[in-house]
Amino acid sequence: MHHDLIEPWTGPPATLWVNLWVLPVVWGALLLWFVVQSVRRREAVPGLLILIGFSSLFWQDAYINWGMYLLYNPDQPLMPWGSTTFTAPRKVWWTIFAYGIFWLAAIPAVLALAERLQRRVPRVGRTAATVLVGLPLFYLWDLLFEGAAVNGGFYSYISHWGPALTMHGGTMPLLFPILFIAASGVVFVWLVGWRAPDGHARFEDWFGLHRIRAGLPREAARVAVWVLVLNVVHIALCIVPLILIRIALLQPSPLVP
Repeated sequence: MHHDLIEPWTGPPATLWVNLWVLPVVWGALLLWFVVQSVRRREAVPGLLILIGFSSLFWQDAYINWGMYLLYNPDQPLMPWGSTTFTAPRKVWWTIFAYGIFWLAAIPAVLALAERLQRRVPRVGRTAATVLVGLPLFYLWDLLFEGAAVNGGFYSYISHWGPALTMHGGTMPLLFPILFIAASGVVFVWLVGWRAPDGHARFEDWFGLHRIRAGLPREAARVAVWVLVLNVVHIALCIVPLILIRIALLQPSPLVP
C-alpha cells in the first residue's frame, strides 16, 4: 500500500470559487425549480426528493473519508469540526451541495437507461439491468467528478493500493474506493427505482405515508422519510464497511490517522 508522507498542495485550489459560489448557486436554482414543479403537481417531484435526500448525507463524508484515506486541502473554508474518532481531520462546507448535485446528475440517468434496457431486453430483470448499466456509468461519473476535484487540488487520496492516477493536485485511485462507490450507486438506484403502484418509492410505504391525506403534510413527510432512509442506508452501505475494511485489512496513515 502506498502512503503519501507530504501533502501535495502549496496553496488553495485555483478554481476554489467554483465550489464556493457556483455549486451553491446551481444547488439553489435546482431546489427552486423542483419546488416550483412540486407546487404545480401538488406533490414532491423525484428531483426534489433526490436533491434534498442525498444532500443530507454531507455529514457522513467525514467518516467515509477516513475509511478511504481522503484528505482535503486545508486552504479552503473548513467546518469547525476537528479530528474525531473514525473521521478524516478536515471537513469542507461545499460537500453539502456537491453530494446533492453528484447523485442528482447520476441516479435519474442510470435509472432511465436501466429501464430502457429492460424494455428492449425483457428477459433482463430490474436488478440485472441496474447492475449492467449502473456499474460502468457510476465508475465513469465518479472518475470524472472526483478526478476533476483531485486534479483541481481540492483533495487527494493520501493512501491507496492498486493503480492510481497521479495528477497535478493529488492522487486518484482506480480500484478502491472507486469500485466501492460505483457499487453503492447501483444499490441506491435500485432502491429509488423500487416503486409502489402509485409510482412513489416503495420504502415510503414502510412509514404508512399512503395513509396520510394528500397535501403539504404528506409531502413534507415524504421528504423526511427520504432523508431518514437514505441516511440509514448510507451508513450501513458505506460508512460501516469502509471503516471495517480499513481497520481489518488496511494500514494506518500518517496524514489521515
